[in-house]
Amino acid sequence: MDPLQSENIQPVRTVWVTRLAEAYPPQYSWACDSQEVETKWATILRTRKLADKREPRRAKTFLVDEEKFLAAGGIVKEDESTVFRDDSTHEVVGVVVRKLIDNPGILEWLDRRVKIACHERRNTRRDDPGYGVTVGYTSGPRQARTLIWAGKYRVVTDAGVLQSTIENSSACAHIWNEARRRLPQEVVDDFENLPVPCMDFNSDKHEKEGPYTVHDGEKRMQKTGVYGPPQALLGDNYARFCHKESNTGKYVVSLTTHRSVAADKDEGGHFYIAAYGIQIRSSADSLLAFNSRNLHGTTLQNMEPVWGKIAKGRFQQRGWALLVPNTFPGLWGRGAGAKDGAEPKASKPKKLRKKAPGPKAEAPAPKKLSKKRPADAASELSDKAGAKRSKRPLRKRTVMMEDS
Repeated sequence: MDPLQSENIQPVRTVWVTRLAEAYPPQYSWACDSQEVETKWATILRTRKLADKREPRRAKTFLVDEEKFLAAGGIVKEDESTVFRDDSTHEVVGVVVRKLIDNPGILEWLDRRVKIACHERRNTRRDDPGYGVTVGYTSGPRQARTLIWAGKYRVVTDAGVLQSTIENSSACAHIWNEARRRLPQEVVDDFENLPVPCMDFNSDKHEKEGPYTVHDGEKRMQKTGVYGPPQALLGDNYARFCHKESNTGKYVVSLTTHRSVAADKDEGGHFYIAAYGIQIRSSADSLLAFNSRNLHGTTLQNMEPVWGKIAKGRFQQRGWALLVPNTFPGLWGRGAGAKDGAEPKASKPKKLRKKAPGPKAEAPAPKKLSKKRPADAASELSDKAGAKRSKRPLRKRTVMMEDS
C-alpha cells in the first residue's frame, strides 16, 4: 500500500445532506452576502462589455439569506473541518479541511506562486471578476485542440519560464500530497485513476511520481511523492456565478492561500454548494474538495468590482484549484502521450476516395509551327509592337527655343 495513503486522516465531522428540489442560490445568479455587496456589483454586471460574445450575459444578482443555508445543508465556520455526504447515494458531496499546510513559510511560498503567475501570465477567465491564470497542461485553442504546456506569458524570460515550470509543478505536487492524506479515498481515486498525465514538470518521461522542491522561507526541502493533477487555475479575487462543470473526474480540489479580511459573512468571497444549500466560510490555508457536477459558486466580494486586473484594495483573496478538464483523456491518447508511460497512438492516415473510371481525356492538339521565314516573323513582331504603340495617347512635348 502507498505509505501516503495509509496515513489518511479523515475530517472530524461527517454531515449527511439532502439534495434540494431547487438549488439555493439559483443557477446563473451572482450570490451576494449583503445588500452593500449587491449595490456595488449590480450595475457593472448589467453594463460591462463581454470578452467572449459567444457566451450569454449573466447579470442577475441574488441576496442570500443565512437562515436558508442553516435550514438546508448548513454553514461551515472558518475553523471547522467537515465532510458532506449525500444521504441517499452516500457519495461525497464536499470536503473542508482547515490548516492543511499548517506551515506559514510554505503557505507563503504557495501564495507567492499565485501572485507571480498572475503577474507573468495573461488572464484566461476574462468574463469572471478578478484574475485567473492556467498552469500545467492545457488543451490549446478551440480551433486546434492538442495537449500542450500552458503558455500565455506577458512578461517573462526563457529562464523565467523554466523557473515557473519547476516551481509551479513542485507547488502542485506538495498541495496534492498534503491533500490526499486528508481526503476520502474515493476523491483521491477520482483523480489518480484517470488516463491523463500529471503536472510532471513538462517532462518527456511523463512520470507519475518523483522528487520535487518545497520552499519554507529561505530553506529548500527536497521531497518525494506523487505529482499533482495536470492543470491548476490560480486565482486572485476570483469569483463566478452559480454553475456546474463537466470535467473528466467528478471532483475539483482547491486551496485558499491568502485572505486579507476576516471570514465575516458581509465580506463575501465565500464558497457554496447550491445543490445542497451549503455555505463554506473562506479562510487562509483551507482545502475544499467538491463535486463540480453539482451547482456551486462563490459569493461576490465586498470590494470595488475588478475585471482582468489584479486588485490592490483592502480585500485580497488568492488560491489554487486543481482539476482535469474533460478534453484531456482523448487528447492524451492521440497526442502528447498515453497512459502508464506507453507510446502515444499514431494518427491514422486519411483514406483517399477512389475516383470512378471515366472517358479518357483527349490530348490537346499540338500548336501549329509558323512556316514563315525568320525575317518575315521578325517583321510581323515589329509590326504588332508598332500597332500597340500607336494606340497609346501621344504625350505633349514642350520645346524650349533659344533666343537668337
